[in-house]
Amino acid sequence: MISAIFSQLTSGASSFITFLTSLFNNVIAIFWTAGEGSTIGSLTDVGILMITAVAVGFCYFGIRFITRLVKLRG
Repeated sequence: MISAIFSQLTSGASSFITFLTSLFNNVIAIFWTAGEGSTIGSLTDVGILMITAVAVGFCYFGIRFITRLVKLRG
């Protein structure tokens, strides 16, 4: 009876790990296409837009940070 419980727990944990890995692979596929053979992978259009959005966000963060420093100084 206890071995049946542990085998069910092991099966459930294995299924959960399989779900997480497939979820991760499918989310990565939105941003990156893997290369085949000796060719390297490339970003998808969504991946390029995401990198652009992060860069613009960092610029806005830097500008706000600097302007707040100037306001604190007087």
